Amino acid sequence: PPPPPPVYKYKSPPPPVHSPPPPYHYKSPPPPPPVYKYKSPPPPPPHHY
Repeated sequence: PPPPPPVYKYKSPPPPVHSPPPPYHYKSPPPPPPVYKYKSPPPPPPHHY
């Protein structure tokens, strides 16, 4: 691996080599596909036997 960055003891520290994961990893998962509860339901299967 490449050598570590110089340590500037008297300057602000360099950013960590392994930056934290992006914040969206900690958000809730994507919502499920929309359920069209208010649209007409599919027709029931035929009951003619």
